[in-house]
Amino acid sequence: SPVMESNPAPLVHIAFVLQFLAFAAIRFYWFAKTAPSRTGARLLEPQWAMWLRLALGLPMLALIAAYFVRPGILAFADVPMPTAARATGVALGIGGLALLWWVQRTLGDNFHSVLHVREGHTLVTDGPYRYVRHPMYTTFYIIAAAYFLMTGNLVIAALWTVPLTSILLVRTRREEATMRAEFGSAYADYAARTGRFVPRFG
Repeated sequence: SPVMESNPAPLVHIAFVLQFLAFAAIRFYWFAKTAPSRTGARLLEPQWAMWLRLALGLPMLALIAAYFVRPGILAFADVPMPTAARATGVALGIGGLALLWWVQRTLGDNFHSVLHVREGHTLVTDGPYRYVRHPMYTTFYIIAAAYFLMTGNLVIAALWTVPLTSILLVRTRREEATMRAEFGSAYADYAARTGRFVPRFG
């Protein structure tokens, strides 16, 4: 029978911490790099939605930071996890980070954490966008799965997936409506040949 662990081994915990910090670093790097291109961007989300994300995000980050130092504070939500599953989580997380970099690099100056339209906005259809219309969200779910497998903790999983799913339910259709309004038939053709979150086969 597989070896079950109630808590991640120290090396797996370190891998989780490093991968989370790498995720944050990648996001910060591309947000800073594309800052000049955001000048004059027309934001298409209400102020309250942006403030709500901030209000929810800061406590989440504080709790994860506390978990970095003392993982035992969330022991009540631990799920016994096979050693092989935790190792799979480490590998999946590395793959997720590589995919995140690919998505961010492909987006380039079109990247913004807020739904927007800017001068010179382009329809991105190469790289991972050749296969799916929202590869960033797909990547976030891959990383979420990796974090759960590494930590075996339901709170860590919920902190990541609940806000992400809420954003998806509210924002995805609005994003696609914005792109249809901006790019017309070009976006309609693009949407017809791609999947929303996973590639469309056949």
